[in-house]
Amino acid sequence: MNTGLGKLDMEVVDVLSSAIEEYVSNMSEDATDFEVQLAIKNVLSKKENEIAMKMQAAALFSVLKKTGV
Repeated sequence: MNTGLGKLDMEVVDVLSSAIEEYVSNMSEDATDFEVQLAIKNVLSKKENEIAMKMQAAALFSVLKKTGV
């Protein structure tokens, strides 16, 4: 396993987490706690779905490549 990629991934996570925290703190001035939590949940769900679709596409590509299609 390449540990350099893991370090890079964690740096990306840290940067994105900071950006999300700043955005939420700015948004929370006008929104209730429930609205903030709902917004965060929706964004995370959308990203999880995008990642799942990419993983499924990669798996399908791998299978098709092995079968010669």
